[in-house]
Amino acid sequence: MGRSEKWPLRPEVDPELRASIEEMSMYAQMYQNLLGRLEGKLATYRPELERLLKFGSVAQLEPLCHYGSAREVAKEKECAAKLMRKAGGAGLSQAKIEGVIASSAISTGVVASKGEQPVVQVICHELLRLRKLKREAEKRVHALSTSEPETERVGGTYQIRLTSP
Repeated sequence: MGRSEKWPLRPEVDPELRASIEEMSMYAQMYQNLLGRLEGKLATYRPELERLLKFGSVAQLEPLCHYGSAREVAKEKECAAKLMRKAGGAGLSQAKIEGVIASSAISTGVVASKGEQPVVQVICHELLRLRKLKREAEKRVHALSTSEPETERVGGTYQIRLTSP
């Protein structure tokens, strides 16, 4: 389209849907940023953990949120195992739980300082919180978009179709 031609108007999309899409996008971006930070921390403090559990899974985040370091998990083996069992549910095998607990006692990573432990805990706490908020926003977007003719879901994202007047 040239500069002198009329541009098609954006369709009137429900403002609540627009706001929900923006909110969902904001949470997803914040989540990804913190996930990147956690990846760097784990590469330093718990490099073996990424091989044992799916990165960013609740089963990985819950113990990190609660304990903050391999040393603390090793001190509280039974409680850590119960927490992982609860967080991982039926999809997390006993062998994996035992592997994570055992690796915490012999972690090849740098020992986290007392100051660094709370940083890991805060990152994990925020990731869990953002995961929940993102899912809630996704549900709202999905509910609102099914009734909105001008939106469509394409490859995991929501798009607003532009139509000519």
